[in-house]
Amino acid sequence: MPTSPLLINPNNPNLMAEVDTLVPVPGYCIFIDIVGSTLMKQRGIREWTGLIHNGFANARTFLDAFRPLKGIGDELMYYIEEADLVSSGYSAMQVFDGLYQIANESNTSFPATKIVAAYCTSVYAMTFLPGAHDYYGIDIDRAARLKGGCISPSIREKEVIIDDQMYDRVRACYDKAGNQSQFASVLQLRGPTSHTAKGIPNAIPIYRTIET
Repeated sequence: MPTSPLLINPNNPNLMAEVDTLVPVPGYCIFIDIVGSTLMKQRGIREWTGLIHNGFANARTFLDAFRPLKGIGDELMYYIEEADLVSSGYSAMQVFDGLYQIANESNTSFPATKIVAAYCTSVYAMTFLPGAHDYYGIDIDRAARLKGGCISPSIREKEVIIDDQMYDRVRACYDKAGNQSQFASVLQLRGPTSHTAKGIPNAIPIYRTIET
């Protein structure tokens, strides 16, 4: 069960005390972005709404144990808390493999995607909007930077990029798995390469599924 977020409400007389008691919520931050959505929208509305629906539905199929945190335009964001991953019976390797399958979908009924994911430790369950569930912290920003210009070459269609902390967890699962042949996607990861990102104090080592 995702951690209940603290509402940042200045009218709450105990707000600062409650902020001080917040503890980090480790987990996996994932962004699944539909490629070419602006051009897509220049076609008929029935076509592009159908494609976006199918893209989001495909993501939910492969990550069926977890609910998206929110939609950001033509992008889905997930935050899978470590505790929820453990209780679900899934592993980091299975999450990565699901992301790989989404990115490599070949059926033209589904739009192309590009995906970034990172394991986060400096993240807190909080929200600034009543009734909304959300997470904030420097590691959310670090994960989001992987989508932008700090990666060279930039992330491409059908690619999955993960940070080194997620890679270590994926690889540890793979090395212990008795069914490695079912998770050949792990062997598609190449890296690490290190990249600097605006506002992030340390370089971000990454692995990616398309060779540079």
